[in-house]
Amino acid sequence: MNDWMIEVCILQAKFKQNLYYLLPQSMQEEISTCYQTQLFSPEFCRNRLVQVPLGKNNKLQAALILRTCPLPQTFAKEKLKFAAAWYNERAYLSDKQVELAHLLAQRYQCTFAHALSLSLPPYNLKQPEKSGNKYRNYIALIQQSLTEAERSKLAAVPQLTTEQKAVLQKLQLSLAANKREFLLHGVTGSGKTEIYLTLAKEVLAAGHCCLILVPEINLSYPMIQAFSLRFPEICGIWHSQMSEGEKLSTAMAIADGKLKILIGTRSALFSNLDNIGLIVIDEEHDSSYLSETIPHYHAITVARLMLRQHPKAFLLLASATPSVNSYYRTTEGRSVLLTLTQRVTHTLPPAIDIVDLRNETVKTDKLILAKRTVKTISNCLNLQQQVLLVLNRRGYNTSTLCRKCGRAILCPHCDFRLVYHLDCRKLLCHYCGYRRNLPEKCAFCGEKALINYGFGTEMVEQYVRNLFPQVNVARLDQDVSSKKQAATKVLQDFRQGRCQILVGTQMIAKGHDFSNVGLVCLLCIDSLLSMPGYKAEERCFQLICQAAGRAGRQGQNCQVLLQTFAPQERCLQAAIRNDYQQFYQDQLVWRRRLGYPPFLYFGQFKISINCRYDLSAIRTLLQQINAELTALIAGIKQHRPELQLILWPFADDLLRKVDNEYRIFLNITANDEAAISYLFKLLLQISLPFTCNFSLFLEA
Repeated sequence: MNDWMIEVCILQAKFKQNLYYLLPQSMQEEISTCYQTQLFSPEFCRNRLVQVPLGKNNKLQAALILRTCPLPQTFAKEKLKFAAAWYNERAYLSDKQVELAHLLAQRYQCTFAHALSLSLPPYNLKQPEKSGNKYRNYIALIQQSLTEAERSKLAAVPQLTTEQKAVLQKLQLSLAANKREFLLHGVTGSGKTEIYLTLAKEVLAAGHCCLILVPEINLSYPMIQAFSLRFPEICGIWHSQMSEGEKLSTAMAIADGKLKILIGTRSALFSNLDNIGLIVIDEEHDSSYLSETIPHYHAITVARLMLRQHPKAFLLLASATPSVNSYYRTTEGRSVLLTLTQRVTHTLPPAIDIVDLRNETVKTDKLILAKRTVKTISNCLNLQQQVLLVLNRRGYNTSTLCRKCGRAILCPHCDFRLVYHLDCRKLLCHYCGYRRNLPEKCAFCGEKALINYGFGTEMVEQYVRNLFPQVNVARLDQDVSSKKQAATKVLQDFRQGRCQILVGTQMIAKGHDFSNVGLVCLLCIDSLLSMPGYKAEERCFQLICQAAGRAGRQGQNCQVLLQTFAPQERCLQAAIRNDYQQFYQDQLVWRRRLGYPPFLYFGQFKISINCRYDLSAIRTLLQQINAELTALIAGIKQHRPELQLILWPFADDLLRKVDNEYRIFLNITANDEAAISYLFKLLLQISLPFTCNFSLFLEA
């Protein structure tokens, strides 16, 4: 066999350049055998994963083959190392996965390796054949939580409502007119899932596959239950809590053509599912679709890029509370608006009542449930109905303070307070994961005067148990759901009536179909309004409407209570009237005035600096970066005066230490999204006195 050279991308984020290796004859023979031929072809190596020696110690690293060619005469053979081994014959990426990685690397100005890491299959197992049908076993385990009545209901094909038929007809007409992006604005309980199921049937009949995304892991379970009962044997699931064996089993089943429908969280976008005809993004407004790791992609943006790769596919975004940006696209003709205004049960949405906390006599820091709320919970329980208590704050408290000196216990690695967690009896940092025991006395003044300030879901759970000792109370938040299948168990118990009160974060407020909820109460909603960022009101409105949508879904009498100190807020008033249009118009007024999306594109430059550097030097560096960006923007505008690039002012007091590094976000707006990416690219080329890590966020 000839000497063949491979060009590879080392699958480590720090490697920006490609490297070259020789392909041993043994590896050539191995891959040729897989193709049942003795003749080696460079096409056999396309997009395959290999192990290659790197550095002086020749430590084996994973790499992706980008190109295979005969060894050029200009290369000195003795200076090239040999590749070590294939992962296995199935360890490869598709052309579309590699192409998507190129698009993401360009859009978010990250390394190609960073972008590729999103698509890497779990092929590091030595015996992939042992993974077998693990994905089927996993789905069967999810199905076990259903009663026979629930199975029958999900498997049956219901009669579509008049509105549902109208939506499907409008969608088909729009597809015929070459429209490929749709926004389904349907009130909670209006039957959006049935629209997905109907469309999936049509897409499968046309010979294509379906990708269904949900924002959180626990929402993937009811979706896989509905789809796998309607389409048995061809559904798969994909999310971060699956084992490598389960993921590998799913990937192999997709490659073998066994799976035609894949349901999962945002990471499912990068699976090896091909020939896609439908992409659904359920609860499209949800912030969970934005990745917090590099590249900081948004699922909706990636889905739009995938439409370029799949010319027969269309994208369906769906929500009862669409994001302002997505809804605005429908007014510009870039997306087609589909609406469902009525619940399938033809019942009215529940009324939302304000509980004005200013009228309570209890001290603010001790006020968890108002008197009216407690009475309403009691009445609901007497009627044999269930209660949802929503608080978007996990843990037992918000901080642990010294009553004498007023100091809070801080994380040593972050500029944030530690939160006490009753389950593990530890103080935890919600930013870096640091944990420690609760001290007996204050580290600053030495007094044994430590107190819990504020409250989280754990304290609410304990408080409610004490109020109603005869009632079964459960909790569902990130601490509970991080344990595999734990969320399924909690939701199953609540859905089947073994639990009367469920306390939880926003993960219980969306997507679930509970049949016997008589009361939903939202606690500490004002804290959402005080969150930084221009989307605070939008997220508050969405949470209220989504939570309210869990009540009265089967036509039973129900109530929704909103505890607040600020009942006059416009977004709260719009939410209690369930008036999306009023909320949307209010948002457009001030966003247009201030130059926020959807009128301009919005990006953030995240700067991370190791905390070993002096804080004053870091502030000087930030001033330099600010000056450099200002000069770059001036230079860009000189050549392209039509670009409205704006660097928003930032203050040093926004500098925060997180996980032993200082972080700050610079806000950029522009009338051309490409201009933001280009400015970030120029920023990466600036010479700075010490090392910084930069990353780019872009709005969907």
